[in-house]
Amino acid sequence: MSWGTCYSGSNNIHFNIPPIMSDGRHYTTFDPSHKANTELRDSLGIKNNYQYRQWLINNSKTVTTQNRNLACNESSQCIVEAAQAPSQQKYLFKNCADDSRPYGYEDSDLKNMYVTRKALQSRLRAPIMTQEQLLLRRASKCTVGDANNAGPMRSCSSNTFN
Repeated sequence: MSWGTCYSGSNNIHFNIPPIMSDGRHYTTFDPSHKANTELRDSLGIKNNYQYRQWLINNSKTVTTQNRNLACNESSQCIVEAAQAPSQQKYLFKNCADDSRPYGYEDSDLKNMYVTRKALQSRLRAPIMTQEQLLLRRASKCTVGDANNAGPMRSCSSNTFN
């Protein structure tokens, strides 16, 4: 019998992770939650809501970890391999024209169009300068137009255009 023909177990094809159950049969308990809450408050000696709130604030990380492990263990044995796997260092792109493909980078035609459009638009930046800076620059070069400025070339000594 294979997983494809076994309909009584779970609908999970990955055996090292918890099964996918939409009916919640692995998470059902018949103890009311207020019973567990009351037992916890009694065991800690908590008398009012303020003390309970302070205890929850101070122990929130352990409570969430225990709840996660409890829910995971009720469905199947918890997977610890994912937590022990070495995490990759996050890659920060240097600029819009950075063409590197770090581990985990996914391509798509829409994404490639967007990235190339942004890279091309980032190259279309013009220098920002005041009118005074522009006039000083033109006077120092003694030309109206050159390779960096739009317009025809005109020499300072004559009014003819090249």
